Amino acid sequence: MFFEYAVEPEALSTWQRARYLLDALRPEKGRFICDLPKGKWKRLIYQSLINCPEIEKARVAEKLKQLQTSALVRRTDSYDDQKSWIENAESSHRQTPFKAIIVATAGKLSHHINSDDVDESHPLWTTSSGAPISKTVDAFVNCATCLIRVSQRVILIDPHFRPGDREKRSVLEALSKKVLSSSAKLELVVGDDLSYDELKRQVTKDLPKHLPSGIEVTIHQIAEKAGGARVHNRYILTNRSGLQFGDGLEEGPPGHGDRVSILDATSHQQYWTEHTTLEANFAILGPALTVVGKKAIK
Repeated sequence: MFFEYAVEPEALSTWQRARYLLDALRPEKGRFICDLPKGKWKRLIYQSLINCPEIEKARVAEKLKQLQTSALVRRTDSYDDQKSWIENAESSHRQTPFKAIIVATAGKLSHHINSDDVDESHPLWTTSSGAPISKTVDAFVNCATCLIRVSQRVILIDPHFRPGDREKRSVLEALSKKVLSSSAKLELVVGDDLSYDELKRQVTKDLPKHLPSGIEVTIHQIAEKAGGARVHNRYILTNRSGLQFGDGLEEGPPGHGDRVSILDATSHQQYWTEHTTLEANFAILGPALTVVGKKAIK
């Protein structure tokens, strides 16, 4: 669903190239851009625009500003100034593969795309905003891994979550492992299927022994209130983007499936605001519950 790309600064050296690529490299289209070198990538782009008119430079600058908090992501890899940008990108790719590296001239490797050859028909550029998936733990994890890796805050929303149900808990366990490796903050928003006291009992009894050691999950129980927001369907929301599921964040019998879709930017902003300001939009059924995982990671 989501993929990360590295883009050589010189590949954005004209307004025509920059306009297409920067419009397409957006979370709602399933694409993130690596800030390579970290904190300096945008400056290198400005330097590559030396022959562009000032008005075009300003347009590129505005598009980069729009992507700063949504699509532009950073890795922890070191950058060697004694090596070329391509060499550094390849080093980062070996650690965590990009879907593709967009280059200014003819690419030498199979995961390179010349910036002039980028279009929706290219197999390394093609993404999908929605797709059917099987109701397996692996399927849930695969569609969310990249999104979680590039995010700082992750909110899982499932109105019918029950900590005592293995089918529900197994997906939370698997996703929490990805969150732990990304150092993001993890929260879970649930509905009122259970009383608050029963939810607290099941959380205390069932979750610590099943969640990976070191992960901390904050659980909020909500209900609708007059004039407030609707308790929505099942989502994975992050500060970057979000996924919507047609059924639920739970395993199903063999052969059962679901449909997952990337939220458009407007919907993501609405749902993110609602679920990061819960008190303003929902009835809060009790104090937030915090649980720390104790399961050894294999």
